[in-house]
Amino acid sequence: MEQRRRGEAGVRRGLGVAALALGLTPPPGVLAAPRLPPPTEARLALETGHVLVASATGRWELHDPAGKRLLASDAVAPLRLGRGRLEVSHLFGTFRFHLPAPAWAAPVGAGRLGRDAGGGLVLEQGDVTWRFARVGPASVRVAVAARRPGTSRLALGLRVDPRDRLFGFGARTNACHQAGRRVENWVQEGGNGKAEQPLFGVSNHPTASHVPLPFCLSTAGFGLTIEGARRSTWEVGLDRPSGLGVTVEGDRAALLLDVGPTPAAILRVHTARIGRPTMPPLWAFGPTEFGKGGTEAVWRKARFLREAGVPASAIWYEDWVGLEHGPLPGLTHLPWGRWVPDLGHYPDVGGLNARLEALGFKSLGYFNPFLSQGDPHAREAFERGYALKDAAGHTVFSPGPFGPVAHLDPTHAGARRWAFERLSAFERLGFDGAMVDFGEWVPPEARFADGSSGWEQHNRYPDLWAGLHRTFWEQARPDGDFVCYTRAGWTGAARAATYMWAGDQNTDWGEDDGFPTALRAILSAGLSGVPLMTHDIAGFATLGDRGVTKELYFRWVAFGAFSTFMRTHSGQKFSLNWRLDSDAETLAHHRRYARAHMALLPYRRAVVREAVETGLPAMRHLWLAFPSAREAREVDDAYMLGPELLVAPVLTPGATTRRLWLPPGTWIDWWSGRREAGGRWLEVPAPLDALPVWVRAGAAVPVWPEGVMTAVPGADPSVPGPAAVAGTLQVRLFPGPGRRFTLAEGTRLVHQPPTGAGVAATPRAATLDGRPVALTREGRAWVVRARAAGREATLEVETAAGPWRLRVEGAPGPIGTLVARLEP
Repeated sequence: MEQRRRGEAGVRRGLGVAALALGLTPPPGVLAAPRLPPPTEARLALETGHVLVASATGRWELHDPAGKRLLASDAVAPLRLGRGRLEVSHLFGTFRFHLPAPAWAAPVGAGRLGRDAGGGLVLEQGDVTWRFARVGPASVRVAVAARRPGTSRLALGLRVDPRDRLFGFGARTNACHQAGRRVENWVQEGGNGKAEQPLFGVSNHPTASHVPLPFCLSTAGFGLTIEGARRSTWEVGLDRPSGLGVTVEGDRAALLLDVGPTPAAILRVHTARIGRPTMPPLWAFGPTEFGKGGTEAVWRKARFLREAGVPASAIWYEDWVGLEHGPLPGLTHLPWGRWVPDLGHYPDVGGLNARLEALGFKSLGYFNPFLSQGDPHAREAFERGYALKDAAGHTVFSPGPFGPVAHLDPTHAGARRWAFERLSAFERLGFDGAMVDFGEWVPPEARFADGSSGWEQHNRYPDLWAGLHRTFWEQARPDGDFVCYTRAGWTGAARAATYMWAGDQNTDWGEDDGFPTALRAILSAGLSGVPLMTHDIAGFATLGDRGVTKELYFRWVAFGAFSTFMRTHSGQKFSLNWRLDSDAETLAHHRRYARAHMALLPYRRAVVREAVETGLPAMRHLWLAFPSAREAREVDDAYMLGPELLVAPVLTPGATTRRLWLPPGTWIDWWSGRREAGGRWLEVPAPLDALPVWVRAGAAVPVWPEGVMTAVPGADPSVPGPAAVAGTLQVRLFPGPGRRFTLAEGTRLVHQPPTGAGVAATPRAATLDGRPVALTREGRAWVVRARAAGREATLEVETAAGPWRLRVEGAPGPIGTLVARLEP
């Protein structure tokens, strides 16, 4: 009996020890067990095999499945609590913050570590609470809250491997990774030019951004998000190469860690959470041209494009609301926040849009969220209280270059109805969407109808503004036949817009805010969860008399043609800018690249389908495509357009060659068929009229035939459109290791080229599903044109190097005509 009692007591002591070790309350009847000190360390395991280890001192680390430390809190001060009121000044959408006398303190001593009911870890350390919780199979949240009175900001000190790179941080124009930089997460105007000592209200800091997403992606294998919308900052390697500081305004902060085997896998997890775009309509994949100057000017532009044989699917004319002259010669601006047509310049907007539609053009307009006291069209919004207020209930105005402006309040139900009424009238005029501009200027002192403050909503405002438009169009056209593109955004930017554009670059070659910065903004945004972004051809802001030159126009048009979406802009000073009709050579150049853009429509559309479904950007940083290649980390002047095409824009004036890093494998010049071994740097020709584009060996690239002028369905039969290619599948086939490609509709192309260097001089025979078909020579390529009877087909061409096969699988309907171009 005594032995039995000793055994039961031992069990109770064991249960008590186990419970206390986990920081839990022991079961009833075991309180007599000896009290042990709480654990000093606890682990949180993810399904991926990653482990977060937390310590009672407030330190924590993230390890990969092999035990390598990927990220850790600082060894000295993992957390600091700050006091002091942040002062802010703002002008023309640019913001400056100042903390007069910062005071910092840190939690002292060890804390008590345990688990919560959901299996997460909880650490009570003085007047600070840490929580570590799993969020799905590949994510963990690290949250900290301070109870110390007066705490106004938290600073978390983190450590990374100094050999790793941190990419992303939103659409930043200075670089794709931010080593040695302090980076602010506050939506604002990028400014006309960037400088370390910017001119307030005109230029801005090098890292200032319209889309400053609080997310970074590490080459170590994790993504890190600062949750919430309050202002925050990153300090990337400022005090030491391994340092990563995160400061968040407020008395609580949360970090979300996503892990995965590749950066693409991490982006998939991240974008599934923050939202992805929806599939644009077919016509959005054709070039969009600007129009300006009134009904006759826009109509002349449309007729000119068709008569000159320049493909385009849409015309956007931002001055449908009118155009006003600014204080400087040659400077014009749009009326702030006008929602009605300028009947002086556009007496019959509906009639113009109907004529454009018949000619194969969709029509796009323009909106911004401002309300001007000087505009009689805004009077009703002011009278009904639809503008943002201050704490006293008065309309709050922001200084603007052409007078003070207020903001429409998207959280006000009446304001939303007011906006929807005007958008409905806009849609009835035959418009198919708009540029949804601005959203960066909301002052922190503003108060919203839902009770939130400008501090809380400033970063979210661009998404609220874009979301208002998206909600209207989804209700008006549930089939998705609309396009709204935006400039500014926060974490919901990708799902609120059809696509974004990279801001208002200067019309020059400047590394601070000119041509090269558009690509860096697109690539860093793509690494941050914005998969669809393009740019203005050829910039917007003109400082002084430096307009677009002919060389800049040539280079920018070529870059635009091999971007996800191709869209031109008139620029801030239209009269100073070189344009497509400036001379015959320019027109021919523009026409050539617009046709190349239209030809690549089925390829780009498939790439966008992948972006919509996975979050993988259409224009991809080379590290994202080749994560194991260290050279790819440093390349921010070239990109992959989808999985097969490498594009290297010429971003410096006067260049006739281009230094390029080709990834591992064999690559083929898109234009000439020249073959090069990859995994090395090389100098390639880049004359003024040529954009370096390379395709992976073995690729099968779907294209449209030359001659298609619009992607608008149902246009005038005299304007070749989608009907001209219906039932036809055309594919360019390149020799090399076999590859696969899936079209937007789900059709799969399985390509198996011969192992030889290229096509034999004269392929011997070709069959489709075992039936003989004809081979013809067109330029450098051998071409097969044949009818395919069913949903699937196999093409086989006999060459001296062996059989060349293309298998078409899972077509949504009968293939019809198959056109295969065998490239040498």
